[in-house]
Amino acid sequence: MLENYYHLLRLVLPQIDSEDLPLHTRNDVIEALLAVSKIGDTSNRQTALDMAAGILGAYSPEFLWGAIAHAQSVLSRLRADFNDSEHFIEEFCCRSGHLDCSESSIRDFYRRLQPNSVSKRLNAIYGRLHVSHLENLVQCDQYSSAVDEVDDWRTSQNPSMMECRVLPGQAVTVAKIHRSQGTFAEAQASLESCLKLLLPQDVNRIQVLCSLADMYCDLGFPEEACAKLTPEIEIERIKGMQGKAFRRLLVSAIDADVGKRSYGSGERTVGEVQAIFSGLSNLDVSDQLLHVRVLIASARIVYYKSHFSEAQRKWEDALDHVQRYASFQGEGFTYAAIHLSICLVHIERGNNRDGREAFECAEKILCMSVRDFWIPTLATRWIPDILARVKTLTGWELCGSDLEPCGAGTSVSLHLV
Repeated sequence: MLENYYHLLRLVLPQIDSEDLPLHTRNDVIEALLAVSKIGDTSNRQTALDMAAGILGAYSPEFLWGAIAHAQSVLSRLRADFNDSEHFIEEFCCRSGHLDCSESSIRDFYRRLQPNSVSKRLNAIYGRLHVSHLENLVQCDQYSSAVDEVDDWRTSQNPSMMECRVLPGQAVTVAKIHRSQGTFAEAQASLESCLKLLLPQDVNRIQVLCSLADMYCDLGFPEEACAKLTPEIEIERIKGMQGKAFRRLLVSAIDADVGKRSYGSGERTVGEVQAIFSGLSNLDVSDQLLHVRVLIASARIVYYKSHFSEAQRKWEDALDHVQRYASFQGEGFTYAAIHLSICLVHIERGNNRDGREAFECAEKILCMSVRDFWIPTLATRWIPDILARVKTLTGWELCGSDLEPCGAGTSVSLHLV
């Protein structure tokens, strides 16, 4: 129904002058286009958003200006264009707060904001924009700024439902900030508190649940992750849904299976998710991360099964995707982690020369970069175990690295079957 309305608007709007539309009609059209901009493929979403922005007027309510800025920010980030995403937020904050644009405009706007002095609907929009800003800081590794600004947006004294709906997204972002610092227990507490408040139909619920399951894996409790994920996966299967929520659940379940050493179950789910991804194109940044998680988990599983030739092929495939995907910027931690993994399979196959070359490539990056934790158990379990295995087989050690196991529990040695 909504898409039919969108196609009708695409035909009608170019034929009329938006200035001739009554203000209430124009606002209704903008809200309909904003709704369209949240569904479907990226191209249609962007077109709907451009149409909405094109008919904004000087007398359009401030919450619509903010809603469009938020949608533009989100779509830009999904394309890995983080500078543009920040620009839309900054431009709106400067307009709404009557500020001169500068590097601190967004922070200054929120620190001056008095939530009880604006409408609750507008304050909810301010909240969504602030969450988007924090997401950009995290994506660009500006963790100290994210920590400094995390509490700058507040609900009004008696928050509305619209303001409360911002809080789950905020909790997920706060958990990402904790994850980036390796403080998993704090992230777990934030997500568990949030999950208790969400209803089954809440749009953020699956994202919160999957983030929590990933935390359990990093903390060494994959069984708890499975207990959270399995009922939700069955519900989604009954619905026949294969959207992003389902993909998130399956990918988190794969990591939990690896943690439990349930390699057969993990392989079956890998095959299911790979079939879904093969039917997708133009993956946004979140799907790019999910896809790389699947490729890495698949490579780990076949390594654990002592299929070293196949493991090498899978690690090289993962490396190829990391190099191609825009969300993995340059030769960062994931790139180095894959090279270490390739090093190990070379050594297992008796090829120490190529293994040494891959080891030195990884060492050069890891000794200059910060460890990140975006892929569950990669930094906390897998890499420390690889390094221990490489040292046992060859005596090689990284120089200047702090890659020790993190989180509750202990890292276990590699178990081959």
